[in-house]
Amino acid sequence: MSVRRATNVALLEKEKPYSIVWAERVQTKYRIPVLLTIRVSSGEDVIRVFLPKCFSPVFSDTDLDKINGGMLKINLIYHGTIEKSNAC
Repeated sequence: MSVRRATNVALLEKEKPYSIVWAERVQTKYRIPVLLTIRVSSGEDVIRVFLPKCFSPVFSDTDLDKINGGMLKINLIYHGTIEKSNAC
């Protein structure tokens, strides 16, 4: 599995489902965001994406454990931002 550096979520293709293969909370200088490792193709390539802070509370610690244990399989779908406000 080839893992690339963390990518900005805004660089993902809109409306494309990305399979989440790993999820974790990580300490950064200013906050503790959720970092997702997602599959970018049907192959083994994956990328890491920090969720915007407005979405971090969506995942409970139990959800993260289930994703990492293979008991919960979900996709990340990027829908874009609100153009005038740049909000999530």
